[in-house]
Amino acid sequence: MDIMLPFKVGDRAESRSFSLGFRGAWFRSKISLMCIRQGHLECLLEYLDFPDESKQFFLPWPAV
Repeated sequence: MDIMLPFKVGDRAESRSFSLGFRGAWFRSKISLMCIRQGHLECLLEYLDFPDESKQFFLPWPAV
């Protein structure tokens, strides 16, 4: 079964932080991997402006 998504691995994306001290900040990133974990689609993001930061999985949110 193929899932139709508006983005794919390698696409550039923006991620918004909810971490204390960075709450509401937007970061440029690139989608490195997409997988389904625990029934939810998750994306592994690589920060473009912070190459030394570790990659983190995020749940994609629809653009508003």
